[in-house]
Amino acid sequence: MLQPCQDAEHAKHERPEEQEVCVPLGSERAGRDHQDQVSRQRRDDRREADACSAQISIPAAPLLADLKDNAVTDVLAGVPTGLAGGRRTPGRAVLIGADGAVECQVALVDEAAPGSGQRGRHVRVRTAVAPGRGPVRLRPIPVDVPWAALATDGASGAAVGLGGDDAATVHLDTSRGALVVGSPGSGRSNALQVIAMALVRADRRVAVVAPAGTLRDVPGLRWSVDHDGLRALLDELDACTDPVDLVVDDLDDLDQAHPLDVEMLARMVAPDATRDVRLIASARTARAATAYREPFARLRAGRRGLVLDPHEPGSSDVFGRTLEWVLDPARPHARGRGALHDDRQVVAVQVADASSRS
Repeated sequence: MLQPCQDAEHAKHERPEEQEVCVPLGSERAGRDHQDQVSRQRRDDRREADACSAQISIPAAPLLADLKDNAVTDVLAGVPTGLAGGRRTPGRAVLIGADGAVECQVALVDEAAPGSGQRGRHVRVRTAVAPGRGPVRLRPIPVDVPWAALATDGASGAAVGLGGDDAATVHLDTSRGALVVGSPGSGRSNALQVIAMALVRADRRVAVVAPAGTLRDVPGLRWSVDHDGLRALLDELDACTDPVDLVVDDLDDLDQAHPLDVEMLARMVAPDATRDVRLIASARTARAATAYREPFARLRAGRRGLVLDPHEPGSSDVFGRTLEWVLDPARPHARGRGALHDDRQVVAVQVADASSRS
């Protein structure tokens, strides 16, 4: 609503930008005339803006959005939900075009492009490329991995499956123990069986504590007992002077059924223990993510293990690391698909099928 102007000349000098707004309201006709004048001015402004934009050529191009550690920001920028958030590697991005979105790695700039001006702080002098060196390619991780597909090149750790950017054999370091977690049906027992077979192949002394099943039947085991036989096994291991890898399936269930035996187990695998026993155990994700008593706490603090079905709530809490980058939106709950954790990184992996071993 227009307010009466007490002094039009004073308003004109004090606030010249409002001199056309401050007009006497002598009549209703004057108000309508002023409203028409404002509307004509707005139309002229729009025509001028359209004329200016027509002189600027803006080519249609896809949006290149950096993946930050904030999925909400990515989604607001147009990144699909399945590709949003979590990647901290410099240069990793999502290319959004007319055909959809795809993850990519931005190329390093070796020298300024023609006509781009002086070199910036990110520009380096071009160096010769080594002969035979090709571009870095991201290979798809297979859906099914047979045991025979795992390389036996003598690398440290137990070969558990194929994964990483090159879909090569991925090894799990069990030198300080390891924890395998996942939802029911995610393949925890199969993963422990693959690990046990790799340790036996490396001439390690392996003991298995698990319910009846194929894990108990791995060839080459030194000891194989069910949950009820844990106490007797610990007494036998206490008298053993050689290093032992102790593989325990469903440690969370064992802790509920035999808490005193699990306390004895925790003392035997502690760093100050007199025996060299390395614990590789499995548990449900929800149980492991909220367990703070031993031996769960030590296994979680070691940050070495497998998180199967990483879409399961609590998966990131087990080792305290974000898992957005290793999620597979196309197969969110695939058996054996997960993330391998070690001291340096988190790697997407498809665990091998232990039953395929000939």
